[in-house]
Amino acid sequence: MDNDPIIWRCVSWKNSGGPGQFYHRQYLFDDLVSTDSLLRYIKELEIRGIEDVKLERKGPMSFVMQNNLNPKPRPGAKRMSEEKKNHKLEEYQ
Repeated sequence: MDNDPIIWRCVSWKNSGGPGQFYHRQYLFDDLVSTDSLLRYIKELEIRGIEDVKLERKGPMSFVMQNNLNPKPRPGAKRMSEEKKNHKLEEYQ
């Protein structure tokens, strides 16, 4: 197991539109994912019905952290990791 895993930027989208209409990309998620977690992440995208994914190699985690290479998500996209931070109010009552 590598102590400094490679980090990937994963941008995913669905295409909307139909015959006789213009196709439009609806960006859904834009996350940074380590190589170790990439397969699990792709499986989650598949469950959510994502049609396309673009992967961009950012480099080793130490380089990404040192150079603050955590870009803002694409317009319209969100981070899947942020969903995990949002807890339901009922959990705290």
